Amino acid sequence: IKKFLAAENMLCFRYPFVSYKIIMFSYLFIILILSGCQSLHDDYQVVDLKQDLDYQIPILSLKINGKDTPAYFDSGGCFNASIDEEILKREGKSLDSTGRFIDSAGQVNINKQYLVDLKIGKISFGQVKVEVFQPWGLYLGENPGDSLHLQKVYVGIGLFKSHNILLDIGSKKMIIYNKRYSIPDGKGWEILPLNITENGPEFCLNLGNRSLTTLIDSGANVSTVSMTRPITTKIKKEGDVIELTGLRLERLALKSLCVTVLNSSEPSVDLVLGCDFLKRHQVFFDLYNKRIWIREN
Repeated sequence: IKKFLAAENMLCFRYPFVSYKIIMFSYLFIILILSGCQSLHDDYQVVDLKQDLDYQIPILSLKINGKDTPAYFDSGGCFNASIDEEILKREGKSLDSTGRFIDSAGQVNINKQYLVDLKIGKISFGQVKVEVFQPWGLYLGENPGDSLHLQKVYVGIGLFKSHNILLDIGSKKMIIYNKRYSIPDGKGWEILPLNITENGPEFCLNLGNRSLTTLIDSGANVSTVSMTRPITTKIKKEGDVIELTGLRLERLALKSLCVTVLNSSEPSVDLVLGCDFLKRHQVFFDLYNKRIWIREN
């Protein structure tokens, strides 16, 4: 840059009119280079994940109006965030609208909404509609009640609708990309179409001749199937751990999968892949292009 400016000064002395244009274009060029370097720096955010000691659900740091708050990450929830109302009363603006999502048990959840500023690391989501936290979900055995929701703050997949995310629970990392970055590094990825619904981000896995509506849910500590959707004759009673074989995939060596049987009356999907699956696999949610990429960790 110094040599360039020195040559520019020489031109300015000999050819004043020509050098004026050169000066304008050269400074514009330098500004574009510097702004490009800054945008590359801001194109992704690496997020460190912790895990709940009891349920192994990933926890990230969410800034609510600039204040760091531990939050569970629930990839199976289509909402932006679900936050304790006491926090929202202090930090947010109450809205007349309500939010709606369907959990993996098929239960419809309708909750009051607030407007609040959210940020993860250096990525700002601005003013976001979030929902008042209400407990939901299925439990094997006795319902643990509030002991499950110690944080009462959840981040859903809906918050990243303008981004792509790489979830690597095995390495306790999550990378948030801007939407134009749609191809992860490396080989061995299984790429499947993704459908964003009220149930969450769904895709299909083939079991024999049957197509299974599947949800990857980091808010579930185990992978599950429901007794009311008998996808195999091995399903007998709640609490059984069964092995699914015959899953057909091209690149992913997923020959068998152990799942826990739950008794839900109206499950929204056939198969839920929980944190036990996510510890062994990386998942890239390409929300912008509606694809999901999966490979072994």
